[in-house]
Amino acid sequence: MKLDYDEPLSNLAFKFNLRRYMKAAQSARDELEAALEAEQEARRKDSERHAEAVTVYDRRILQLSQDISTLQSQVSTLASYGQSTRT
Repeated sequence: MKLDYDEPLSNLAFKFNLRRYMKAAQSARDELEAALEAEQEARRKDSERHAEAVTVYDRRILQLSQDISTLQSQVSTLASYGQSTRT
């Protein structure tokens, strides 16, 4: 394929093409920034959900620990009651 007009661009044509490329570059940069912000927001939300899950897990462990203590106390009470009724 042969070009019909193979001369250097005029100053006006050069500036027009440069402006087009600059607009395209700005648009691509804006899209990348938007994608980066979306990714950062998604990671922040994931981090918050993880922290909430850990908090729920910690509360459940604390509750189970308290339940175990209560059961141990009840077993001790029953054991001492059983020993006092035997004597």
